[in-house]
Amino acid sequence: MGHRTSTSAPRMQISVHPLQNATQSLMVQSTLTISIAAPPGPPSPDRSVAARWTARLAERYTPISEVFLHNLHRLRRHPNERGLNPTETLIIIQIMSHKWDVRAPFPALTSIAERMSLDVRTVRASVKRLENLGYLRREPSLNGGPNAYHLDGLFRALEALQDEDEAQQVQQAEPRHRPSLTI
Repeated sequence: MGHRTSTSAPRMQISVHPLQNATQSLMVQSTLTISIAAPPGPPSPDRSVAARWTARLAERYTPISEVFLHNLHRLRRHPNERGLNPTETLIIIQIMSHKWDVRAPFPALTSIAERMSLDVRTVRASVKRLENLGYLRREPSLNGGPNAYHLDGLFRALEALQDEDEAQQVQQAEPRHRPSLTI
């Protein structure tokens, strides 16, 4: 005798299982499962790249962290030093447009300069400053091709800023205790 299942009423399942001992009667096991759906609310907004740009433009895009975009002014070695300028910022975005996975991207600086309508010397000077700040590390190509650009320093700096912000939020959320006066 095989295992039979019959379903009646919404989500009620009755299973009949044969017993090992023939002298015993059949045992009936029932399971009742009730599913309660949340009341329908407003639909969630579409936050896809296609909704933000267009479906066609969404086919080719570069993800950029908001932590990067919102902290350009804080990316500096010393408090009196300036943060990243627009050229340095766009160079990082251009390099990121060539980063498809964990490997270091290797765009040609001449291509970046052309896309940004800049002289290649300007791009090289900005890359040099990013290296001096510790945000970018250049790895020369072994075959004469473009260098690879490691952004580990930038990622560490951004995560440190994110940690600072989160610690500050926790500190602000904690209730302040006033010392009690006992007489």
